[in-house]
Amino acid sequence: YRVVSESYPSGFRCYYGQDLSANYIDACTTTTVVGEYSTRKQAIRAAIAERDDSCEFYGWAEDFYEDQGPPFNSIDGENYDDDDCISIYIVDIAKDLAVKEKVMAEARKKFEKARSATKAAKKPRLSTDDSPFFGYVEGSVNPDNEIFIRNPSRIPGGKTRLPGAYTLHGIGRASFVYLIQRLSDRNYCMRNLCLDENAGAYYSSFKLRNVKMLSMAWRPQTNLEDH
Repeated sequence: YRVVSESYPSGFRCYYGQDLSANYIDACTTTTVVGEYSTRKQAIRAAIAERDDSCEFYGWAEDFYEDQGPPFNSIDGENYDDDDCISIYIVDIAKDLAVKEKVMAEARKKFEKARSATKAAKKPRLSTDDSPFFGYVEGSVNPDNEIFIRNPSRIPGGKTRLPGAYTLHGIGRASFVYLIQRLSDRNYCMRNLCLDENAGAYYSSFKLRNVKMLSMAWRPQTNLEDH
């Protein structure tokens, strides 16, 4: 069992009168792992200790929660002078892992079904001769939100997290998840070019809302799916 403490904007004091978006709250949320424990009883004791050590719960939490276990949230204390709220809760690691494995299995199954049902897409003909092509090509730019689920980290000790764990701007083209995918695609473009100088390298671009400069998405001939 994992005990987690989160700090997020309360909406009061310095935030009073502001319409805080979900993306803003997510970006300002700090998550801390208090510890991991072999039994739920140990985790509950640790969560209570963490609550009692937090000034946001001082003077009211023991009477309010009495013998009730976590989750605890400082919003229950109705202290509207706090800039941030503290939430303390327990994660059942086994259940959390089971959910991740189920999502990963479903993503792999869906991908394999789609790949077997369609023929491999032809690479665009980018030049009329045999010379390598470098530069911009037209084309739609769409995130693959499940690419890292289908291809979990191979680094010893690496942990797979679902796209929803990276909450900044959701899972669309402005998301952190898609930024990592684009960096991965860029690296595979460099890999292909290092292995074959005639491979070429090409990209497409897209415009994000409220961003002045265009964003770039590389189009590697092979990517994480192939290695």
